[in-house]
Amino acid sequence: MARSLQFLHASGPLEATILKVDRSKLYGRRDLETLDRDGHPCSLATLAADGHSLIPVGGTAIAHLDAEGLWLDGDDLKPVAPDGTELPLKPSSFEAPIPLDTPVEVDHLLEHSIRLTYALDLLGPVPPPLASALEAGTIYGFPFSWRGGADTDPAFLLRGVDGSLWLLVGDPNSIREVGLQQAAPCGSLAEVDEQDAPGSSEDPLDFRML
Repeated sequence: MARSLQFLHASGPLEATILKVDRSKLYGRRDLETLDRDGHPCSLATLAADGHSLIPVGGTAIAHLDAEGLWLDGDDLKPVAPDGTELPLKPSSFEAPIPLDTPVEVDHLLEHSIRLTYALDLLGPVPPPLASALEAGTIYGFPFSWRGGADTDPAFLLRGVDGSLWLLVGDPNSIREVGLQQAAPCGSLAEVDEQDAPGSSEDPLDFRML
């Protein structure tokens, strides 16, 4: 059975499983199959740095080594801050109720790039006050973590026009706005003498150059 999320609103709990929605589910997908001269399917392989060794799919992995080159298990790794302080771990969102107590404006949602979209399959009724708030366009924001760990992602719960509920996971946009008064000039204007500036009255245009 799929894992479920439990949301906790002031009016009561809401439990649902999630279904990832991507382009292939919306528009379908097309697969490209490569065959050899005899019509047999080809498989992908990577050419190693030695120039003659072929590494098939699944033949590589990521390993963690200590300063002495010894193997480290993932459970032995601990996240730390730049000053070496160990960071507290947050539980997976599937293991603890998610409070719906922070409504956000739509502008706040639009300040994020959504990279994961999930449709909620409800496992019970939506508490009437929560249903009314979602129907009125309220968007709830909360931190989300799939596996748990030191970091979380911004997530949002909202209602679609057809009454369906959606979970959106994204990243904050880092957009720097620059006005005309902040744009850097090309060169130092202070070093340009008005008398030597092109187009000045003392530097007439020579039509013989045309």
